[in-house]
Amino acid sequence: MPYVIPDRKIAVFFSPKGAGTTIRAAMFRAENGFPFRPYRVEGREMDENSICRNTKFSNVDHGALEGFERIAILRDPVRRFLSAYSNRVLHYRELSEKAVGRKLRQHGLAPDPDIDTFVDHIDEYRRVSRWIAHHTARQNRHLGNDPDHFHHVFRTEDLSAFTRHLSHRFAPQPAPPRLQTGGPKFRPEDLSPETLRRIEAFVVEDIAYEMHPDYARTLELARAA
Repeated sequence: MPYVIPDRKIAVFFSPKGAGTTIRAAMFRAENGFPFRPYRVEGREMDENSICRNTKFSNVDHGALEGFERIAILRDPVRRFLSAYSNRVLHYRELSEKAVGRKLRQHGLAPDPDIDTFVDHIDEYRRVSRWIAHHTARQNRHLGNDPDHFHHVFRTEDLSAFTRHLSHRFAPQPAPPRLQTGGPKFRPEDLSPETLRRIEAFVVEDIAYEMHPDYARTLELARAA
């Protein structure tokens, strides 16, 4: 669900691999006036991701948010896909033999795939791992399909603009730190043209391209190159 602060009538919608940990920390600080720190409940470790779980847009009680300021946080779809591969496949090894070996064998898939293998078989890898499916789902799943639903749209590439907005609504806010950084970094320019084309084909229907012109422009330039 979005991060909701009822007494300020504000709801912030975001997606997995869309700076969610950072956004949760920023919203927690805005709401409470002090930074989040990990804690334990009955022996269970609780981090930023414990305080606001991502859920499908269709499962949100939108009637309860009538009259709220609704904010969407977007990420460039190609970079978000690459982040999901880096963090979930390489760092957390969610496609390893140990994690999903039996399912991989059933589908004839290689464990720990390189980026080209992952892209070639993205639909199959999404079927064998719910975490891969969760983190590579288009942002529509969490933001819906109507750009007009939101009063403000911010990009993860410029979270300082989001912070300035929070500073107007709450007390002045510090710049949010990047909190989910596990895994090597991949850039679109590091990929072969064919691999990049296949990733673009997978994410082309992401709502981010409709919601923010900068992303649409980036996609057009890549196709023209």
